[in-house]
Amino acid sequence: MLGGRLVRSQTNFAATFAVNAYPKLLWKKGLKPEREWLTVRDTPAGRVLLDLDIDPHPFQFRFARGMTACFDLPDAGWASPAWYCRRTEPMSLDDPKVLFVGAGVIGGSVAAWLAPFHRETYVLDRPDVAESIRKNGITTYPGGAKDRKETARPRVVDSLSDATDADVVVLRSRTTAWTASPGASREAMGDRPVVIGMQNGIANQRVLPKYFSKAIYCVVSYNAWMDSPGVIGYQKKGPLHLGTLKGELPAELKRVTEIFNLGVPTEATDRIQDAIHSKIVLT
Repeated sequence: MLGGRLVRSQTNFAATFAVNAYPKLLWKKGLKPEREWLTVRDTPAGRVLLDLDIDPHPFQFRFARGMTACFDLPDAGWASPAWYCRRTEPMSLDDPKVLFVGAGVIGGSVAAWLAPFHRETYVLDRPDVAESIRKNGITTYPGGAKDRKETARPRVVDSLSDATDADVVVLRSRTTAWTASPGASREAMGDRPVVIGMQNGIANQRVLPKYFSKAIYCVVSYNAWMDSPGVIGYQKKGPLHLGTLKGELPAELKRVTEIFNLGVPTEATDRIQDAIHSKIVLT
């Protein structure tokens, strides 16, 4: 972390390594190291390292003889998912601002899973729900394991007019609750954002193209329930299946899939219509 912002770069090196890993770090927070692994002195270079807020416990050690390289290579085509800034032009493939219109069981759980890894994650809901999330965040837990609750804090907006620069707009899954959302979203944002429809069925294939030229459809392959606003239980974490009807928007589809994969297993498919009809049969 540098100045409160997650910083990532691409590192390349080559050698035959001996690796000692600590996989418990993946599911245990605040794990204390058995001894001090890293000592940073109060020097000009040391103060730079201290500002990075390095985790005191290593994820893994690597040792190698004759390592040939260990440095950042320039790669103009590589986009870090943690490169954040605001934009007003058409969707940036580097740093999309993702807005979930509705924080119900699906929109809320996906937003909660994504928010810790993608800072530009926003939710919009009724004033009472928005205030609850602003105050308490969104808490998710796997079914039968309430002791494994996790709380995330996506950013909250109170109206579409507060998020007109959103690059990706995710419409919630209950068809009866979202019928006005496409028109309201188009009026507020124009045709700039990519819109992801998480509605079951095929009705959204008739509705979304009336308002937006960049539509991606999503099939949700998990069940979830809401105990109270902002408290959501789930059967399993994902997966999500994303796709377009005619293979359009390949770059946008790839980038949105990468972003969502930071928080929940997500797959881009060229057979989204088959997935949609399979979900209809199953439900």
